[in-house]
Amino acid sequence: MLTVTNNSGGGQPVSMRNVREVSAVCRRHGIPLYFDACRFAENAWFIKLREQGYAEKSPKEIAQQMFNLGMAAPCPRKKTAWRISAAFSAPTTTCSRSRRKTC
Repeated sequence: MLTVTNNSGGGQPVSMRNVREVSAVCRRHGIPLYFDACRFAENAWFIKLREQGYAEKSPKEIAQQMFNLGMAAPCPRKKTAWRISAAFSAPTTTCSRSRRKTC
């Protein structure tokens, strides 16, 4: 589980470079990568502002690129603007059902 924009760590974003490196390690060892995506939009905005090569990309494009590096993104709604105590899990698009063991 990779937490994007770790609030307990001072709200620091996770760079796209770090996401790619974590994804590569997980794939190498056959471990699925999940994102704690409560603050994925904030993380995408920080990447846009701070990481070289992302200034011209939209936060949506950045988030899609990030999620394509993992398997799913469970997101507790109680931590978002919805303020509902529930959750959802969004499978990413890169891992088809037949390939999930290797993603």
